[in-house]
Amino acid sequence: MSHSNVTRSVSVRYRVSVTPFDTKKGAEDMRNMLKRGNSYSVRFNVPEDRRADVGKVFGAKSGMKDEIVRTLGTRDYREAVKGRDAALEAIRKEVNAKLIDAPSTRDYISSQ
Repeated sequence: MSHSNVTRSVSVRYRVSVTPFDTKKGAEDMRNMLKRGNSYSVRFNVPEDRRADVGKVFGAKSGMKDEIVRTLGTRDYREAVKGRDAALEAIRKEVNAKLIDAPSTRDYISSQ
């Protein structure tokens, strides 16, 4: 058995990504999703210009927050894809509500 055959079989068995092999379809379906252990989660990427504000209202230790991750509560891939958009919208609403209620951003929002 040659070394290249061993390397190939190991790389196929232990894929880094959870994206299905059909990357054209799979990459689109997995956008903003990740698999942690056996369950799926959704990832909301905070825009760069708002990371300090979001970090402050969420109480991040570093003062910056570049993403918010929430579990989708399912192990089933199809259910996760169906629930992804609703979960992202819920995160957006939570972030917006906290930013509006925060005293430092309230003055900024009302002045525009």
